[in-house]
Amino acid sequence: MLARFRTSTEESEQGLTLVPLLLVMILMSSLAACGSPVSTNQQPGLDSSLQQALDSSMKSDIRTVANMMETAYMAHQAYPHVAGNARDVASLTVGSHKVPLSKGTQIIVVLNTPGTAYCIRATNASAKSSWAYQSNAGGMQAAGYTCPVASAF
Repeated sequence: MLARFRTSTEESEQGLTLVPLLLVMILMSSLAACGSPVSTNQQPGLDSSLQQALDSSMKSDIRTVANMMETAYMAHQAYPHVAGNARDVASLTVGSHKVPLSKGTQIIVVLNTPGTAYCIRATNASAKSSWAYQSNAGGMQAAGYTCPVASAF
């Protein structure tokens, strides 16, 4: 009788084996991973996203003006005069073409003295850095680069 009681209690006390326990742990860890957002390669806060957007906007405007300068050079074998090199303008005039600018972006174009190269500098009051493109120095320059005076390049 005692042996029968032991076998019946051993059969009813199985509990959780290793496989169901592992499955529960995997399920809980995957739910925890979905519940906690992880951002990679980003600085915390909205400020870094705004700065990246402003940088991209300034670089895009620089590339647009540079393309217009090169197009004019191919057509006339000379870089054109750029009108609108002032602060708070909505567009520049490169040769006879009007180039719209992103909101808040200010562009300065410096043509060197012989007229064989140019430098474009973009700034934005909301941005932490400025960007520049120099045609005879490999294109886009590092953040914060300042264009040289016309006689210096």
